[in-house]
Amino acid sequence: MKQQIKYQLYRMIPRKPDAMLPARGGGNIGAVVWYMPAAANQLFRDFGLAVFLACVGLKAGDHFLQSAVSTQGLMYVAWGVAITVLPPLIVGCIARLHCKLDFLTLAGWVAGTMTSTPTLLMTEEMGSGTDAAAVAYAAVSPLALLGPVVCVQILVAWFG
Repeated sequence: MKQQIKYQLYRMIPRKPDAMLPARGGGNIGAVVWYMPAAANQLFRDFGLAVFLACVGLKAGDHFLQSAVSTQGLMYVAWGVAITVLPPLIVGCIARLHCKLDFLTLAGWVAGTMTSTPTLLMTEEMGSGTDAAAVAYAAVSPLALLGPVVCVQILVAWFG
């Protein structure tokens, strides 16, 4: 009797299909078979990221041109370019010419300053088993993330 009541209660609970089933790579719900090839999965991910970035860009760049063309806006753009480009360029030239840093370590360092994972993957493929690029990336990446933020805060406090 208890078993029969338990079974009837179990049948009364509405069961929903698992929403993550297609993302996990397969399965079926009744006659519907969920399978998504890896290329289609990557396409959907890239498309979703592109739509997200487009929406963020449209919202953030509402009056960008008017702000950037103003005198203070041009100064901020120039400081932003200087903060972003000059330090890696100067230190990279010094590291290569004076410190004789090898190409893979320097490429990992540059990937770390840009926090560019694809560049790191490219240098690891070129490295044939060495982890010099990954070590340089790991050493530089945290500072590259925090440095521009601190510089911008200083500039905003300075020029207010």
